Amino acid sequence: MSTGALATGLGLWILIAVAASGCSGSRALIADQAIELDSLRSLNSTLAHELATYRDSIAFYDFIESGEFDREIRFKNTQVNRLTYELAVCLDGGETIATELVDDLFAAASADLTDRGRERLALLAETLAEKSTTGQIHVEGYSDSTRPAGELKKRYPTNWELSAARAAAVVQYYIDVHGIDEERLVVISLGANHPISTNASQRGRRLNRRIRFSHIPLR
Repeated sequence: MSTGALATGLGLWILIAVAASGCSGSRALIADQAIELDSLRSLNSTLAHELATYRDSIAFYDFIESGEFDREIRFKNTQVNRLTYELAVCLDGGETIATELVDDLFAAASADLTDRGRERLALLAETLAEKSTTGQIHVEGYSDSTRPAGELKKRYPTNWELSAARAAAVVQYYIDVHGIDEERLVVISLGANHPISTNASQRGRRLNRRIRFSHIPLR
């Protein structure tokens, strides 16, 4: 029997009881039945809540069985993996696009690009232009541990200034010649920091003098 039918039956029973017992006992009887009715209403509310919970459970199992749950999980995992990768890339200084040796780009002991250097940079232009649409391009200048001397020192007192000038010359080339948005290009000078080879040999110093191009994804 439904809760509504039960409540209706109780109501009829109350009327019959009142008519049979007279007015003297009707008040107590009505009070008792009112308490019982409140109890039934509370039970009805509890059952309705449980029914909604069961319906939600059924919908959830349908969600799983349809395969939608697995697709949603895979999508979320893909997002997490992408964000994790982008965070690691940013913390590591960006995704390396290319590295060029200073000796292949610039005249000796200077920040002046050679014709050969421009030709080498031109080979990267298309890649950098494409990458610049999805983030910043960091152009990092590195040097060996040998400090500038002679005429070079007058213009660039330390390797910081020399590395910055070389990185800036590369950035200016891409802006002027290939039209890459200057707001997507960043000049960074790291001087003699983070060597990739020994500075105790001529070959090692040559490898340390370099320009690194890296991509930092947009947030």
